[in-house]
Amino acid sequence: KSQWSSYSNWTECSESCGGCGIRWRNRECFKKKKECNCFGNNREEEVCNLNVCIYPKQPTCCGQRYPASINGTFSCANYSISENKKN
Repeated sequence: KSQWSSYSNWTECSESCGGCGIRWRNRECFKKKKECNCFGNNREEEVCNLNVCIYPKQPTCCGQRYPASINGTFSCANYSISENKKN
């Protein structure tokens, strides 16, 4: 039976702010036989550095993310504050 190793440490985030960055970590499949593969992916990715970019760095937030106050800190969230208040 093939087995996955533990994941490596996370890489540094590719961006410093705005929720544009990605970081990842990898793991290795240890095969008992050449034809036996491990189930699942060898790489995990996640969005990182969700803090709002400060002027003059643009954009403030990336993609479909909007500035939002979360626990008293401005972060880039997946929704706008006005959309969240709709009934």
